[in-house]
Amino acid sequence: MGSGGGSDAGFEYREGEPQRSTAGVGVAVLGVAVEGQLATLDETSLRLGAIPWHRERGSDPAGAGAHALRDALDYCIDMGFYDATVELGTRGKALIDPATQFELWWTFTTKMTTSLAALGRPEQAEDLYLEALSHTDRPAVHMQAAYATGMLYTRHHQPDRRDHHRAKGLLHQAIAFAQLVFEGKERLFHTVFNRNGLALVETHLGNLPEALRLVTDGLALLDRELAPDEHRLHRSVLRHNRAQVLVALGRLDEALADYEAVIHADPHYPEYHFDRANLLHRLGRDQEALAEYDTTIALGPPFPEAHYNRAEVWLDTGATDQALAGLSYVLELDPAFLDAYINRAGIHLAAGNVAAALADAATGLRLDPDNPHLHTVLAEVHMQHRDLTSARAAFDRALATAPDLVPALSGRAGVAHELGDVQSAIDDLSTAVDLAPDDPGLHYNLAIAYQSAQRWSDALTHLDAAAALAPDDPDIDEARQGTRNFARSTGGNS
Repeated sequence: MGSGGGSDAGFEYREGEPQRSTAGVGVAVLGVAVEGQLATLDETSLRLGAIPWHRERGSDPAGAGAHALRDALDYCIDMGFYDATVELGTRGKALIDPATQFELWWTFTTKMTTSLAALGRPEQAEDLYLEALSHTDRPAVHMQAAYATGMLYTRHHQPDRRDHHRAKGLLHQAIAFAQLVFEGKERLFHTVFNRNGLALVETHLGNLPEALRLVTDGLALLDRELAPDEHRLHRSVLRHNRAQVLVALGRLDEALADYEAVIHADPHYPEYHFDRANLLHRLGRDQEALAEYDTTIALGPPFPEAHYNRAEVWLDTGATDQALAGLSYVLELDPAFLDAYINRAGIHLAAGNVAAALADAATGLRLDPDNPHLHTVLAEVHMQHRDLTSARAAFDRALATAPDLVPALSGRAGVAHELGDVQSAIDDLSTAVDLAPDDPGLHYNLAIAYQSAQRWSDALTHLDAAAALAPDDPDIDEARQGTRNFARSTGGNS
């Protein structure tokens, strides 16, 4: 799922070091008094804003101040308020010396790196790991930094900076630390989970059997060596990852069994329900998928992906009004969610709401000027206005980016046919039929184009194909009969 859109409303943050008043001890005492009164109110918003603000400016900034920021940081990262987590971590690190308070400094650092990765800022996260390594020779920290930096290179960096082989080396380094530093069950645990990270790298390298082996062997080892209640939630993470590999391998029933086991072990984690819902939809079990999306949305923060996927299922099942409302809510959550504009524009167009379709297409094209789906919508709008020249140009623009986009091929063929360019219509529809041979409408339209060219035998071939795919369609039956009559009267193709 996507990163949480953390809100920092109500926070008053300042860059750099907290400003100290020159008024002396009196101001610090006043701050303690105010902070004490605020603490008695037991309000979450105060624990996130005013209380840490006063404590970091009070008489014990590195102690009470840093711990107040740590409490606020823990709450914000648990809630997915990643921007706020980064801000709180920056303020906390500014108060303490890593040489004397390394554990607390490391806590601020690791929660900032997690948040930065979720916010799409992996370069800053990597810089923080490098900074941490310069402050300590603790093997456990170096192990964690190697693992996390490997995840940045295989998962979070932009595509032009991803390096799965570098990530693989970093994961092997983390595994080596685990085997050298720890003993007994701790060695087992850390080794297995670092190998779990290695399995993700292998997945990205396309080596799915090896990824499956790493995760399956790790699960078997933990099940054999640990008591049933030891590391239960961590083991559910492993099983969840195995389910994802099984999905990638097309072993969907096995994957579903793993998702069900994971949810049984950890029923309140929304991502597990989200992934199970996606798989249920893929299996055609849409009502169950909708129920799982509902659970995902109830358990988690307002991630737009869950609402978007649920809207797609509604659209596939004919619940158009619900799909439209769902897509509109997605765009409230994330006004840059391009696919929501594409699908909502399609719904508007199908409903005859041309102005709304045009508005969504225009907004989406500002986000992605070459998007072929939105140029196809724009072309359909031009067709509604009978501006065939502009429609053809928009279809051309769509197909320049996506030459295999069947709706654009079919639409451009319709424009060409209306403009009297029958051969272009035949060419586009022939390509579309090759790409989607099970679509009776494409065969029917190609047959009509062949009729316009008086190629009766070719028309009949595609009408026969359309009839086989849609045997109860009266328009196809009528066209077949008429084409047979013309073919008999002309002796076949002219």
